[in-house]
Amino acid sequence: MLPPLFTTHELAAGAVTSDIRHHARTLSCQQGQLWVTLSEDKTDYFLEAGMSLVLSPDKLCVIEAASLSRFTLTPDRKEARFQRAISLLQKLRGLLRMHTSTMRSHLPISPTLFDATRKS
Repeated sequence: MLPPLFTTHELAAGAVTSDIRHHARTLSCQQGQLWVTLSEDKTDYFLEAGMSLVLSPDKLCVIEAASLSRFTLTPDRKEARFQRAISLLQKLRGLLRMHTSTMRSHLPISPTLFDATRKS
């Protein structure tokens, strides 16, 4: 499995690692040379120190070190912003549900009775 996000990792020459992540991420080579293969992609990528590659979500990623290499995996900036926005929206939805249920409990008459009186 690929290492966790936001940390630097080393692969010895010839070592291989692979994983599938559900979010886009950026692979950045700090040292050495990496050979990167992605499922459903006909192109192999060769990264040297200073080079980066955005990895698509839900694809198998295989990384092999051609020499002693260091690399990092970080969330893709756009993907990270999108995930933060989704998280915020989910929190707001929860607060709205809580607020709505509190308001209903303070109605002077039951909501069912209120609906019945509006129809007549």
